[in-house]
Amino acid sequence: MWGKPDLSVYTLDPPKVGEDAFENLNCTLQVPCMGAAIYRIADGWDYFGDNIVEIPPYRLVVESNDDKYGSVQVTTPATCESDIVTVSAVPAPLCHFVCWRDRSGNKLSEANPYVFALTSDLSLIAEFRSDADTVVWYTVDYDPMPEGGRVRVECEGVEVQPGGHLESGSVLSLQAEADAGYRFAAWWDGESAPSREYYLDADLEISATFTPLVSNEGLDKGLCRIWPNPADGRFYVELGRDACLEILSAQGVVVRPAMELDAGCHEVDMSGQAAGLYFLRLTASQESRVFKLLLR
Repeated sequence: MWGKPDLSVYTLDPPKVGEDAFENLNCTLQVPCMGAAIYRIADGWDYFGDNIVEIPPYRLVVESNDDKYGSVQVTTPATCESDIVTVSAVPAPLCHFVCWRDRSGNKLSEANPYVFALTSDLSLIAEFRSDADTVVWYTVDYDPMPEGGRVRVECEGVEVQPGGHLESGSVLSLQAEADAGYRFAAWWDGESAPSREYYLDADLEISATFTPLVSNEGLDKGLCRIWPNPADGRFYVELGRDACLEILSAQGVVVRPAMELDAGCHEVDMSGQAAGLYFLRLTASQESRVFKLLLR
């Protein structure tokens, strides 16, 4: 008697095995789509005969956020012929279904059953709650216009106003944008990515730090000459001494990592960058200067 499927092969080219390699092995063989006919006639693998199952290319894992509150069912699994999947959430008594989320906490759907196309590996979580649970709300506060930039907070595509109240478990999208002459430094918790998500589980006061770019006002401008400016993509930097060049966007994002340049004339190609204002930061002998460059 054949047991549960527990032998899987992930290549359409059957590996070489001995003629009796699977003798007395009671299991079903899982192979990639369009592989069943190949394995049925392959030496050694023909042992499995009709007990070969083709598996879809992507893996779906479905679970409940709490088994006490509800269970999940894959009522229509993906097959090699169709990537359409149906999953159902079944609440326990005195509980209710809220929504489907992915592993990152992103809300995918409130539909139940949920029908969708499985186009990549996916871990799906059904969120249940007890009918007796009291919803917990947290305050989200922030300054949308701190010195040197702007901060935007959204939840499920809707802008969150400073001092707003959101339900525990909400996923916030945070965006920091630097003003011209500044660059984003860090969030209150030390994270340095200007765009990020945050899972709300307590009152939250958001802050972002922006630092000014060093200005060349009042400094000796003999360090270099830049032309043409404005430029159409390519421009030249003439250095009076060895220096390190770094190029940043108007928002303070590094678009060209620091590169060491010898004294002399150098051509720089920025033709792949969008038109707009850029900052060229030159560092030599522990001294930094910033020059503006306009790309047309």
